[in-house]
Amino acid sequence: MPHPASADLRIYTTSGRLVRALLSNTELASGKHIVDWDGRGDSGVQLASGKYIVQLRTRDASDARVITILP
Repeated sequence: MPHPASADLRIYTTSGRLVRALLSNTELASGKHIVDWDGRGDSGVQLASGKYIVQLRTRDASDARVITILP
């Protein structure tokens, strides 16, 4: 984070369905941050193997990456 900001970090299926909100309107200081994720959806169930989209949004920017969960 280049400067302090409120951030959302969410995991989506490749079809766009939200499966987990890791950060929601969370104030973060500037600098690097690590967010651990156990591979589970909001319901607590382990997600299936496959590709997912991780999206980070702040007031000023948005970035998305594709990740793969392996068995």
